[in-house]
Amino acid sequence: MSIVVADSLHSAAATFLEESWAQLEQLRVLPRPRHRPFLSFGTDYFGPDLSSDAMADLEDALVEAFPQRLAHSMKTDGSGISVDRAREVASTYIFSMLERACAYEARMPRSEAFSRAIEDLLAFVGSDTNQIATHRIVSHLKLSDPISVRDESVEIRPLGDPGRLDIRGQTGLPGLERGEQILFSQHPHVIISATGEYRPALEWAEQLEEPARRLDRAVMAIRLFRRTSARNIREWSGFVEAGAFTRPLSRSWPYDP
Repeated sequence: MSIVVADSLHSAAATFLEESWAQLEQLRVLPRPRHRPFLSFGTDYFGPDLSSDAMADLEDALVEAFPQRLAHSMKTDGSGISVDRAREVASTYIFSMLERACAYEARMPRSEAFSRAIEDLLAFVGSDTNQIATHRIVSHLKLSDPISVRDESVEIRPLGDPGRLDIRGQTGLPGLERGEQILFSQHPHVIISATGEYRPALEWAEQLEEPARRLDRAVMAIRLFRRTSARNIREWSGFVEAGAFTRPLSRSWPYDP
């Protein structure tokens, strides 16, 4: 990326952040408290709250700078509006940048927070590949005996004291709140993990789901060969880089003690 393009992106991003900050202050969701720094899209704010020329300009600049990775939010082909599912959506990363800037601001001066969030965004979308991982908590399973699964890329380790679990510490996924409270039974628990490589030029949804499918196969094998229920409890999937730019996705299974 040339210096001219980088400067243009920085300028467009800074303008968007300044305007968005003023708007979110009016909505009384900023500044963020240190113990809960992340904004929540759909709860603290909505897309139309921040729709502006500054956002449109930033989206255009990102798509032009990273066409192999980013798509516009929507495209019209004459028959209606459809999402380009072969690539990531630029507006998603714009909102992620905003949320990261607000979280940084809870711990540093605003100008520094904005600059750091912009640099994080450009470094992340400028990568040719990213590492992804899925981590799943499984109950009714312990590691007192060796657990073998044929997929060597699947790791199984003890969970530790589940009373108040530090999910970010256990999974290593950036963007998770510390000390998330989860309801546990008294049965033994483990955390199983699978990693993969994310290539932006390929179908994004399939790549994010692939580690979870390997965990499904591993849990099924454990149930068959260990004769245990090995119940799925909760799962997190996301990018593993320190500069990961989206918050991990999560899903839960019905609680059954």
